[in-house]
Amino acid sequence: MIGPRERYEVTGDIPNVVFPCGAVTCDGELRLYYGAADTCLGLITAPIADVLDWLRSQPSTPSHFARE
Repeated sequence: MIGPRERYEVTGDIPNVVFPCGAVTCDGELRLYYGAADTCLGLITAPIADVLDWLRSQPSTPSHFARE
């Protein structure tokens, strides 16, 4: 899970905020670029297989969000 923890994520123009800016895949890895405290950018990486395993372990989507 991503959340503001590091100093550069909790201090800045908008403190205690992280938000995604973009994502790419490369060689089986997900690379997520994110803004931190509206002051700098960060990069989180994870194997795509791990991300998919985590997503599959989450509760089902409520029916009011399901596609018809």
